[in-house]
Amino acid sequence: MKRLLLLLLICLFSFKGIAQDYTPMFEIGKTWNMYLHFDYPDGIYFDLTVTETVEIDGLTYYHIEASHHNCDSFLREDIDEKKIYGIWEGEEYLHYDFSLGIGDYMWVLGNLLLITDIGSGDFFGMENLRYLVLENQYKLIEGIGFESFGIADSFEYGCLNNPLFEWVELINMNQPLGIHDIMLEKITFYPNPAQDLLTIENKSNIEITSIKLYDVLGRLALEEKGNVKQIDISHLNSGVLFVEIETEHGVVTKKVIKK
Repeated sequence: MKRLLLLLLICLFSFKGIAQDYTPMFEIGKTWNMYLHFDYPDGIYFDLTVTETVEIDGLTYYHIEASHHNCDSFLREDIDEKKIYGIWEGEEYLHYDFSLGIGDYMWVLGNLLLITDIGSGDFFGMENLRYLVLENQYKLIEGIGFESFGIADSFEYGCLNNPLFEWVELINMNQPLGIHDIMLEKITFYPNPAQDLLTIENKSNIEITSIKLYDVLGRLALEEKGNVKQIDISHLNSGVLFVEIETEHGVVTKKVIKK
């Protein structure tokens, strides 16, 4: 009986330790790839990038710069408390609180939203991320922010030339580069824009296993298997295409314009 109780206690504390794991949101070089919707297919692609840390009133904040409209934001992360703070009119406020549980409320864009569920999953190439579900609809994900618009809500109202955050979409995440990431970045295409044939230039000589092309709505437009050198895109519609390249060292996504 004592042995059974001991095993139960070990399992309980082990589970508790796993449940307390937290994925940090910020790291120098981390980038949120965004799309600002206008009348389809028009729009603007831009990035939100963590560029540096700065000291404000004795506290360390991450400086996030937008490549669109020269907007920026300052956020502070307390990893132990699982909380992220922002600055509004010179005062610090609680921006995200990942320590909350089901039944708690969180302020988001001036609205008090109920946390209805908690889960974990894979998002934008990042695995096993814990998330909060707000009002049975919105996923607030550790390490990412909101699934739909990332951390765009931390920027000043209207700064991104769009007061409605439903029009700002998170389309991809780029982590700071490791050695394999650098190898993947050496895979390029030409010409870009392209009309008929798209040539793959693989300067790293790593094995490409497949190439998939998606439109801006996320629909699969074309797939090629194997170590492809050239792709015929003449039959595809004009517009922006996202090229997902799967290799022996991971996956990288590039943007191509089809004329």
